[in-house]
Amino acid sequence: MRLRVGASIVVALIALVSPADARESVSPTWEYRADDTADEVAVRGSTQGASPERGHRSSAGGGWRLILTFDGDLACDPDQDGVADTSFVYMSPDGEVVEVCRDATPPPPIPRYLAEETAEQMSLPVADIGLSPPEGADHLVNLASWLWVENWAAVTTSATLRGVTVSVTAAPEAVLWDMGAGEPPVQCGAGTRYDPNRAEDEQSTDCSYIYRRSSFGEPDERFRAVATMRWAISWTSSTGESGVLPSVSTQRRFQLRVVEGQAVVTEAR
Repeated sequence: MRLRVGASIVVALIALVSPADARESVSPTWEYRADDTADEVAVRGSTQGASPERGHRSSAGGGWRLILTFDGDLACDPDQDGVADTSFVYMSPDGEVVEVCRDATPPPPIPRYLAEETAEQMSLPVADIGLSPPEGADHLVNLASWLWVENWAAVTTSATLRGVTVSVTAAPEAVLWDMGAGEPPVQCGAGTRYDPNRAEDEQSTDCSYIYRRSSFGEPDERFRAVATMRWAISWTSSTGESGVLPSVSTQRRFQLRVVEGQAVVTEAR
């Protein structure tokens, strides 16, 4: 059984009532002040026995938070026996207020907030990078180093809470290659894998980087590089609602030794 709170809960600004005043009043006034807006009264009422409770958004709440507990509210009688039971008041981040009897199911989650919480719990992989020359081999000045990502694939996870299911999808949208030489990062998509079994003139790439100097003088004689994989986040829900969330990034750090190729002169015969 779920009841929307009527006139007993309104948004207003009122003065705080001291415990002494409350004891003298037949129907003491209560109010709730949100943590993030301490100077603004979010909810008030005049129900006997009502007491404010501080609540916090969590995965169990799906965007709702418990703000008040009523003891003896006659509007909440789930057993229809004339005896008032404890009820709870929830408020959504958008300001919607819902009253729930003690033995009733709490409000259904707000899909958007459930999606946010699900996205926060997703474990996204770092870029599984591919390089040519390989990561452990020397790269050459003025020779293009091929760059690509092996795990260019979307990741989807779902969560269900009180009858509402959301599916959150993270899809790779770009990789920023900071090759450690002090130049702006190279932005690419998945890139193209280099095939050592094919002739070089038979293959090409749309993602590469050319070092203009060696890594001599760098720590351990290597450039510190970072591949930042950016993920676009979208969601759908069983209620028909859908949307997008801010993109997130994962990083893969690696080191490359870059040397200058030396010409070898042999004696003519």
